[in-house]
Amino acid sequence: MGEMIEFLVGAALIGSGATAVIDGWAVLRAHVLGIPSLDYGLLGRWLILLARGQYRHLKIAAPDPAPRERLIGWAAHYLIGIAFAAVLLAIWGLDWLHSPRVGPALIVGIGSVAAPS
Repeated sequence: MGEMIEFLVGAALIGSGATAVIDGWAVLRAHVLGIPSLDYGLLGRWLILLARGQYRHLKIAAPDPAPRERLIGWAAHYLIGIAFAAVLLAIWGLDWLHSPRVGPALIVGIGSVAAPS
């Protein structure tokens, strides 16, 4: 397999897998602790409004729902996870894919939590 294909497949598998684990944790947390999960429809709404040229919102939940905002939000959620996995592989290389270590994954994972701040 070519290096670029290996990089893309690796990023897609790692990113979507890590995102699925986060989503599973959110479901468990909601059922056990009663902590509601994030509404990725709002992410989709924000992206749709951003594409329409609206850059600021007092409350993103205030505008009327946009068509397909939930689908767009969930797709963006997983694409962002894949992008963070691509960062991991871009920094530590395909060697990390063949012999993963926890340190680099934790660094990128912590960075992914700090990034929206």
